Amino acid sequence: MECRLTFGTNGFVFFLRENCVLPFANPALNAKKIDLGALRFLRFPREAKTIFGQKIVKERQALPAGLKINRKKEVKFMETIEARIKQLQKGNVTKAYKKLINYLEEVDYKDIIYLSITEFAEKVGLAEATVLRFCRALGFNGYHEFKINLAQHDKKNDFGKADGLEYISDIMLDYQNAMLNCRKSLSVDLIDAATDLIFNARNICCFGAGNSYIVALELHNRLMKMGIYTQCERDSHMQSILCSTCGEKDLLIVFSVSGQTKDTLDVVSLAKYCGMKVIAVTCHGKSPLTRYADLVFSTGSMESPAEPGSLTSRIMHLFIVNVLCVAIRQKDPERFTQALSTTTFATASKLL
Repeated sequence: MECRLTFGTNGFVFFLRENCVLPFANPALNAKKIDLGALRFLRFPREAKTIFGQKIVKERQALPAGLKINRKKEVKFMETIEARIKQLQKGNVTKAYKKLINYLEEVDYKDIIYLSITEFAEKVGLAEATVLRFCRALGFNGYHEFKINLAQHDKKNDFGKADGLEYISDIMLDYQNAMLNCRKSLSVDLIDAATDLIFNARNICCFGAGNSYIVALELHNRLMKMGIYTQCERDSHMQSILCSTCGEKDLLIVFSVSGQTKDTLDVVSLAKYCGMKVIAVTCHGKSPLTRYADLVFSTGSMESPAEPGSLTSRIMHLFIVNVLCVAIRQKDPERFTQALSTTTFATASKLL
């Protein structure tokens, strides 16, 4: 739902965004449209709670002055897809939306939740923009939120319900299958092409957002120990700054499980604009990220949107890191063995 909030007389206004509250000192901004659909999922700073946190809670019982809510647009986050579709069908439904609705009625949700927006659009036979508009018509902020709802209401999702210690075997089997699928996606030509780009690069940047940054940092550390200078930044602003100073002789190695993280896409598009070569390591062979990549390592190990942060995808990405580092070392064993000995000796005094 949407509303207009007016705060105080001191001219300071707090405007809600996804996971943050931003202060504005301009009195002219004391009326803003604010999406309160996922309000209870937001993290508020301490000062924000004391300023208007209580007002928002009271709003559910009685509307304070200056607060106007359009009840027709109110959509509860936990409503099922079926309930949202019924609500959507009460109005005018386009042919494209009917095609999407029919597809959702025919398939198992598990066949969707592991797909990127590019893969899902291809299966339905529609454009990505149409899929995104459909998700928003159902009341979601985007495709990822749509998949979260699908995963949460999947009746066949029995993860974690195994008796005794059976779940341990299930986890091991999941790792084994993921490793086999990842191995099948690798080829000598792909690895050689990646190592050639690394060898010939003037500057190398290793980037990732969220949990993917951990893998990018691991590659950065491994290459630095081998005497290959790289840069690894976590902050998306610094990532953009670094890419803006690079050119055709430079390389970006980027990690992303979904291949559709906004911050990552922004940085990669800037890197391509500046002429950088891009190696993408992701779980999806087709995703918005892969459009910008010169080389793509598709691990094939995907995580459910309802269980983000799965170690399976991270382990597969670390496996790719290890493969690349071993392949680089085999290109010039003498050089990199010497470099590893030098860097190992440099830190030897740090250990007892």
